[in-house]
Amino acid sequence: MAVYQPNAVLGNSHTLVTLGEAGEIMTLFYPEIDFPQNLREGMPAVYIGAPREGRLRWTYEDCWQRRQSYVPRRNILVTELVCPEAGLSLEITDLVHPRRDVFARRFRLTNISAHPQQGALMQYLYLRLGEMPGRNSARRLDDRQAVVQYFRHICFAMGGDWPDAVQIGKAHDSAHNRAKWDMADGVLEGQREELGDVDTAYAWDFDLQPGDSLERTFLVSASATEASALAQLEQCREDGFDSLYELTDHWWGAWLSAAAPVELPNPFSEIYYRSLLATRVIYDDRYGSILAAPEFDPTFERCGGYGFVWPRDAAEVVLALERAGYPEMVERYFEWARATQNPAGYWEQRYWLNGERGPGWCSFLDSIQIDQTGSMVHALGVYGDRLPVHERSGFYERFWSVVERATGYLLGTLGPSGLHSQAFDLWEKFRGSFVYSNASIYAAFTTAAGWAAARHQDHLAMQWNAAAARIKQTLLAECWNGRYFARGYNEAGQIDWTIDSSMLGMLDPFGVLSLDVPEERAMVENMVRVIPEHLTKHLPEGLAIMRHEWDDYIEGSAGGVNTLWLARVLLRLATYYAQHDTAQSQAYRELAEPYLRVVIARGTSTGLLSELIGGGPTPRWAVPHGWAMASFISCALLLDGLGT
Repeated sequence: MAVYQPNAVLGNSHTLVTLGEAGEIMTLFYPEIDFPQNLREGMPAVYIGAPREGRLRWTYEDCWQRRQSYVPRRNILVTELVCPEAGLSLEITDLVHPRRDVFARRFRLTNISAHPQQGALMQYLYLRLGEMPGRNSARRLDDRQAVVQYFRHICFAMGGDWPDAVQIGKAHDSAHNRAKWDMADGVLEGQREELGDVDTAYAWDFDLQPGDSLERTFLVSASATEASALAQLEQCREDGFDSLYELTDHWWGAWLSAAAPVELPNPFSEIYYRSLLATRVIYDDRYGSILAAPEFDPTFERCGGYGFVWPRDAAEVVLALERAGYPEMVERYFEWARATQNPAGYWEQRYWLNGERGPGWCSFLDSIQIDQTGSMVHALGVYGDRLPVHERSGFYERFWSVVERATGYLLGTLGPSGLHSQAFDLWEKFRGSFVYSNASIYAAFTTAAGWAAARHQDHLAMQWNAAAARIKQTLLAECWNGRYFARGYNEAGQIDWTIDSSMLGMLDPFGVLSLDVPEERAMVENMVRVIPEHLTKHLPEGLAIMRHEWDDYIEGSAGGVNTLWLARVLLRLATYYAQHDTAQSQAYRELAEPYLRVVIARGTSTGLLSELIGGGPTPRWAVPHGWAMASFISCALLLDGLGT
């Protein structure tokens, strides 16, 4: 199965749809946004000419000029296509109902030529409900003006403006009734049911004078039963697309109204709001959990997959959302964290959204990603510190057992040097003891010590503060060479001086270093000089930052996360100097802004940001990526705080 990078995403916590820049429906997740992925292909097309005499034009073909964008500050997508040689334009408006599991698509086909045009507007669907290539069934219900396809507890009902023709076939290249091949001559044969590996095609005939348009709505309703899927379809058809659009527009407008406003020049301002909207789509409000990114490599062809929850990534996201005005999402995530914490106190590499263990490769206790646990406790501490004083004690009480178990586990991993024993690093590539991971444990200990002191458990506070101090002492004494921090220690216990951008975690997010301490501020300023010197990747749009030296993941691509991470630290320095040296503050701001711009430029045309931003044959990788968007949100708020 090929790896397809989407250009846009829509969803509502139960249904998630990703789309290509030509209006292709790439994935359709339901009833969870991580599983199953029920779609193999979902391509629009136009048959141009008289039946059996014309030509089928898929919208991904080169004859179409394409432009795709979201409606400003809304999760509503508009794809504009123009085929000059055919004299036709096609506008596709897509949305997912915010409270019903319905994907709605409106086509507007216009004759932009000087002569009459005839043919058929078409939509192809190759559904694999439940991710099953077989065992699906589909049938056309003319009395209900719908096609239903079903597998066990999943049923999709397709309808809207009822097509002039429908074909249900077998999705095999050699099948005589394959719906995809049946589209080629503009005439669908009309088979009304099929089972196994099923595909469907829908056709709306047109005969347009110059300047005239055909407007049609296509709806996909998902539910657990045929009766409920049909009832939902019929209600949305009765409401009409304009009503669905207005409701969706209002819902996203109301959600976004809670966001902390920023006054920044574009594109910074719009990407800030787009990042908020995109993170909401990958958030599951039933569980409070957050995808790293919508899955785009389900068979693990080129990576280990992204459609899971990494506790560390999700912690970055919820803390950015809290700063931006969405604290309720943070507490929901912490409730999820409480439910998923191992009785021994740690969190694993990754999970399904519902909290079940996800497939992983860092699952043994001597190979665990220990920063997942450190990051989680740190996030609890950061959020607790931001609560009003009168709310803190209640929050501490609710999550004290979580922090105590996690801290006890982390304490047990420390070796004679005070650093953690063998584990995997945050890039899931190296085994050893790492500066970033130890920084996360330092932050966890300082959090836990503060909570213990607030509960008058002074013996624990002293123990955990001492452990944190030992970590910091060792990192500064052994892992700092006067210019930068080492990656850490390799599996053999030897210090590894490879330059790794994750050293930035010593300041942001974990606060081992303080900008208020001159010697530590000097360390940060050295790091932000050394990292560009050694990790810069030259892209057509500007300079970006790699994860670490000699990185070969996805052909050594630059990291959107890493480029934004450096920008965050530069903006932290700019914020510090704003109170002490305005010229130096402006200098750091001017260093940061080009990094923001290059990440935006390497995102999608719709404004979504990716984990990796190219430098190899792949221009972007993993989009929309939660950690990248969260980092941009944090950067935008820091930039806004600096003023114009």
